[in-house]
This record gives sequence, structure tokens and C-alpha cells, in this order.
Amino acid sequence: MLEIDAAIGRLVRGLKEQRIYEETVIVFSSDHGMSAFETKPVSIEPADALKKAGFNVATSNGQLKSDTEVIILAFGVRPIYFRNLPLARPGQAVKVLNTIKGVEMLDRKKLDPAGLS
Repeated sequence: MLEIDAAIGRLVRGLKEQRIYEETVIVFSSDHGMSAFETKPVSIEPADALKKAGFNVATSNGQLKSDTEVIILAFGVRPIYFRNLPLARPGQAVKVLNTIKGVEMLDRKKLDPAGLS
């Protein structure tokens, strides 16, 4: 906390020295942390499993194409976004993901009551 406080102090001093402090908004954000999920090993990476099953998957902005069906962000926890999927494909993707040992799917039914949406 002391390091963060000192860094904020340097930031504020710098803004004042540049005479832009009064026009600056400083916003602090924090991750809610999901360490139990981040350290959980999986038998195969979800992106690899979905690619193997024939899905067009992007794991970075550079891989994103017009035919991308699934976007997976891997930061320990792996948010998975479906896009441009024909009607039956989301169900197929969920089936593939459910076959991965160590995967726990958090869908609306689990997220909404927990306040994690």
C-alpha cells in the first residue's frame, strides 16, 4: 500500500508540475480476483479443444477475423465469447468445453445469483 501511495503521489506531483492536474480525472480499478480458478489445471486449453472441434477461434486481437466464431481471453480465467455462431454451434461448443478435465463453466445461472455478471 505504501508503494501505491508513493506512486500516486508522484503522479499527482507530475500532473501539477505540468499544470494539468485540475483537468485530470484519476480512476482506480481493481480485479475482483479469481485465484481459485486461475490456478486450476486443465487437460487441454479450451482454445485448442475448440479449434480441434472445427471452430474458428481467436485468442488475440491480431487473430480476430470476420469468420471468428469464438473469442477466448486467457488470463488464468478464460472468458469465452461466442459470435457469428449458427444456431446449433453454441451448444456444440459447450459440449466440447464440458469434456475438458478441470474446466468449470460459469454461465448466467451461476453468475447472476453470485453477483459476478
